[in-house]
Amino acid sequence: MLNSSASASLVSRNGFFNLRFYNLSIDRWYLSIFYKTGGTEKPCWLANRDRPIKNDSGVLLIDEHGNLMIKYTGGDPIVLNSGQTNTNVTAILQDNGNFVLREATSSGTILWQSFDSPTDSFLPGMKLGINHKTGQKWSLTSWLTASMPTRGAFTLEWIPLEHQLVVKRRGVKFWTSGVLNNGTFKNLEILHFGELADYNFTEVSNTDEEFIAFKIVPYGPPIPGWVNVTSLSLGNDGIIVGQKSLGISLTIYECDGISTDSGCERWEGPKCRSHGEKFQKKEVLYDNSVPNSADYNKNLSFSDCLDICWNNCTCFGTGTPAIGSDIGCRFWYGPLKEIENGKDGTVYHMIIPGPPVKKTWVWILLAIAATLIVILLGILVFMRWRRLRLQEKFLLELMTLDNPSEAKELEIDGNTGHNLKAWELWKEGAGLELMHPTLRDSCSEDQVLRCINVALLCVEDNPLDRPSMSVVISMLTSEGVKLPTPKQPAFRIGRRVAETNSNEGKEENHSINNLTISVMDGR
Repeated sequence: MLNSSASASLVSRNGFFNLRFYNLSIDRWYLSIFYKTGGTEKPCWLANRDRPIKNDSGVLLIDEHGNLMIKYTGGDPIVLNSGQTNTNVTAILQDNGNFVLREATSSGTILWQSFDSPTDSFLPGMKLGINHKTGQKWSLTSWLTASMPTRGAFTLEWIPLEHQLVVKRRGVKFWTSGVLNNGTFKNLEILHFGELADYNFTEVSNTDEEFIAFKIVPYGPPIPGWVNVTSLSLGNDGIIVGQKSLGISLTIYECDGISTDSGCERWEGPKCRSHGEKFQKKEVLYDNSVPNSADYNKNLSFSDCLDICWNNCTCFGTGTPAIGSDIGCRFWYGPLKEIENGKDGTVYHMIIPGPPVKKTWVWILLAIAATLIVILLGILVFMRWRRLRLQEKFLLELMTLDNPSEAKELEIDGNTGHNLKAWELWKEGAGLELMHPTLRDSCSEDQVLRCINVALLCVEDNPLDRPSMSVVISMLTSEGVKLPTPKQPAFRIGRRVAETNSNEGKEENHSINNLTISVMDGR
């Protein structure tokens, strides 16, 4: 039997742990397990975290039916072993901090153990996960506040399918450790006292259970005392801290629902908080003119206050409802006056808004972008049209040239006139010299030669040898069809000279371009 006397305790055989009643205040007593290092440290396990005893009358005992229970004045007993009874049992505080009720026989079957009901601390040898046979789930739950062991807002769980540890706030993912890899986690930075030891996490998965456990591995010979009592603890603000020699850097202020650094999770917030707002710890001078309200709900921790304020777009800051209080909330609905550090004032967590993006500028930017796109498309269309027009003009001039003396001087803009000897160049195999340099990068040589070939066929001396328009279209579109070789064109210098010599002394030729007139016949 163990009572609430200050000197009464059950000590593990190695002397590292003790079990005793813990007095948080005059009306809150808890059966707790401590590291045996003094009476001021936080317990690593509590039997009755949600049912504090109102006085110092608490007694731990095993009744005649083998039930492990806490009896006290003014209330019903708190039974710990959930109905599993055996008249021949014993309770032992083991060297790893596990308090067990087991059969007092050679088998020593465990009927109940504190490791199956963890509070906020994760000790070496303890499991986080699930027992599929019994349905037992092992997870940590934070204290409501730093001085109230009641279940708080945060939980630490092992997610077998994800192979990682997850901190949740009121059931919503808050932080993740990253996937377990070679016994370590990417986002779990563990610090060692004096770099004397390392840690190692082990994952177990079978049909009966899925869990994770860890142990401390010294670099040298085991050091009595500090190595074996190392644990991880989930703080009331979501921080994972270490007892004795371990700890990680994770704070509620880093995980703000927006950042995803160091394992922080992003969660959906109100649309009004989309301009870079965040909580920041500041000293402010309380101003009575700022509207405010208080909520004295004893089940609200400060993390709940932050969440409530964050989801209320009119809330500028939050704190506890009164000086010295660590439960409940006070909310301010307007900016408070900041003061310099070191001066009198109350510390609050203020929301510091970032510069909002005004919708007017958004529409202006969209209009400018749309205008630029239209202009660009217009330029492209114009360039395409101009290129086609130049090609058409080039072919037209090619068909109407009468002076072969300047074979390479045809300009698309027509400034030098009709000065191309197309037939001679074609006959010499130099037809590509008819192509203007500006068209070389945008035209296919085969297509250019095909067009010139068809053009020369269309201006042959004998009209019967000229192809009809339907044949021309077929020649231009059917690249696989071999074209006939063109004969000398009708508009050639030899014919013009002959005509000039034969007409000496006769009536002057009044044709402007010295061309013959033929009967018009649509081809």
